Amino acid sequence: MDESVLRASTPFAGGIGGGKEDICGALVGGLLAIGLIHGRTDPDVNDDACMEMAKDLRSKFLDHFGDTICGRLRENWVGQPGQPDCAELAAQAAGLLSEILN
Repeated sequence: MDESVLRASTPFAGGIGGGKEDICGALVGGLLAIGLIHGRTDPDVNDDACMEMAKDLRSKFLDHFGDTICGRLRENWVGQPGQPDCAELAAQAAGLLSEILN
């Protein structure tokens, strides 16, 4: 992966800038991966397949974790008794992405 992609995705950690008020960075990372693999570079090219994958990832993420907002995930999923941390959430989100890409 190009280093610039990693740099560009850094601000999404902690629900954008660590504020925990916005979309989970693990979900954003999956969306970025879908775009990198299936995104278009020409606005005249049909992007329906890419958009469908993005919609599918969001839906699977929401079904699996119960929310897409970082702070609410931290309150209700991450770090609660018996629940793993953000690294495990990110690993599980990567698994959901893998299902879609395969």
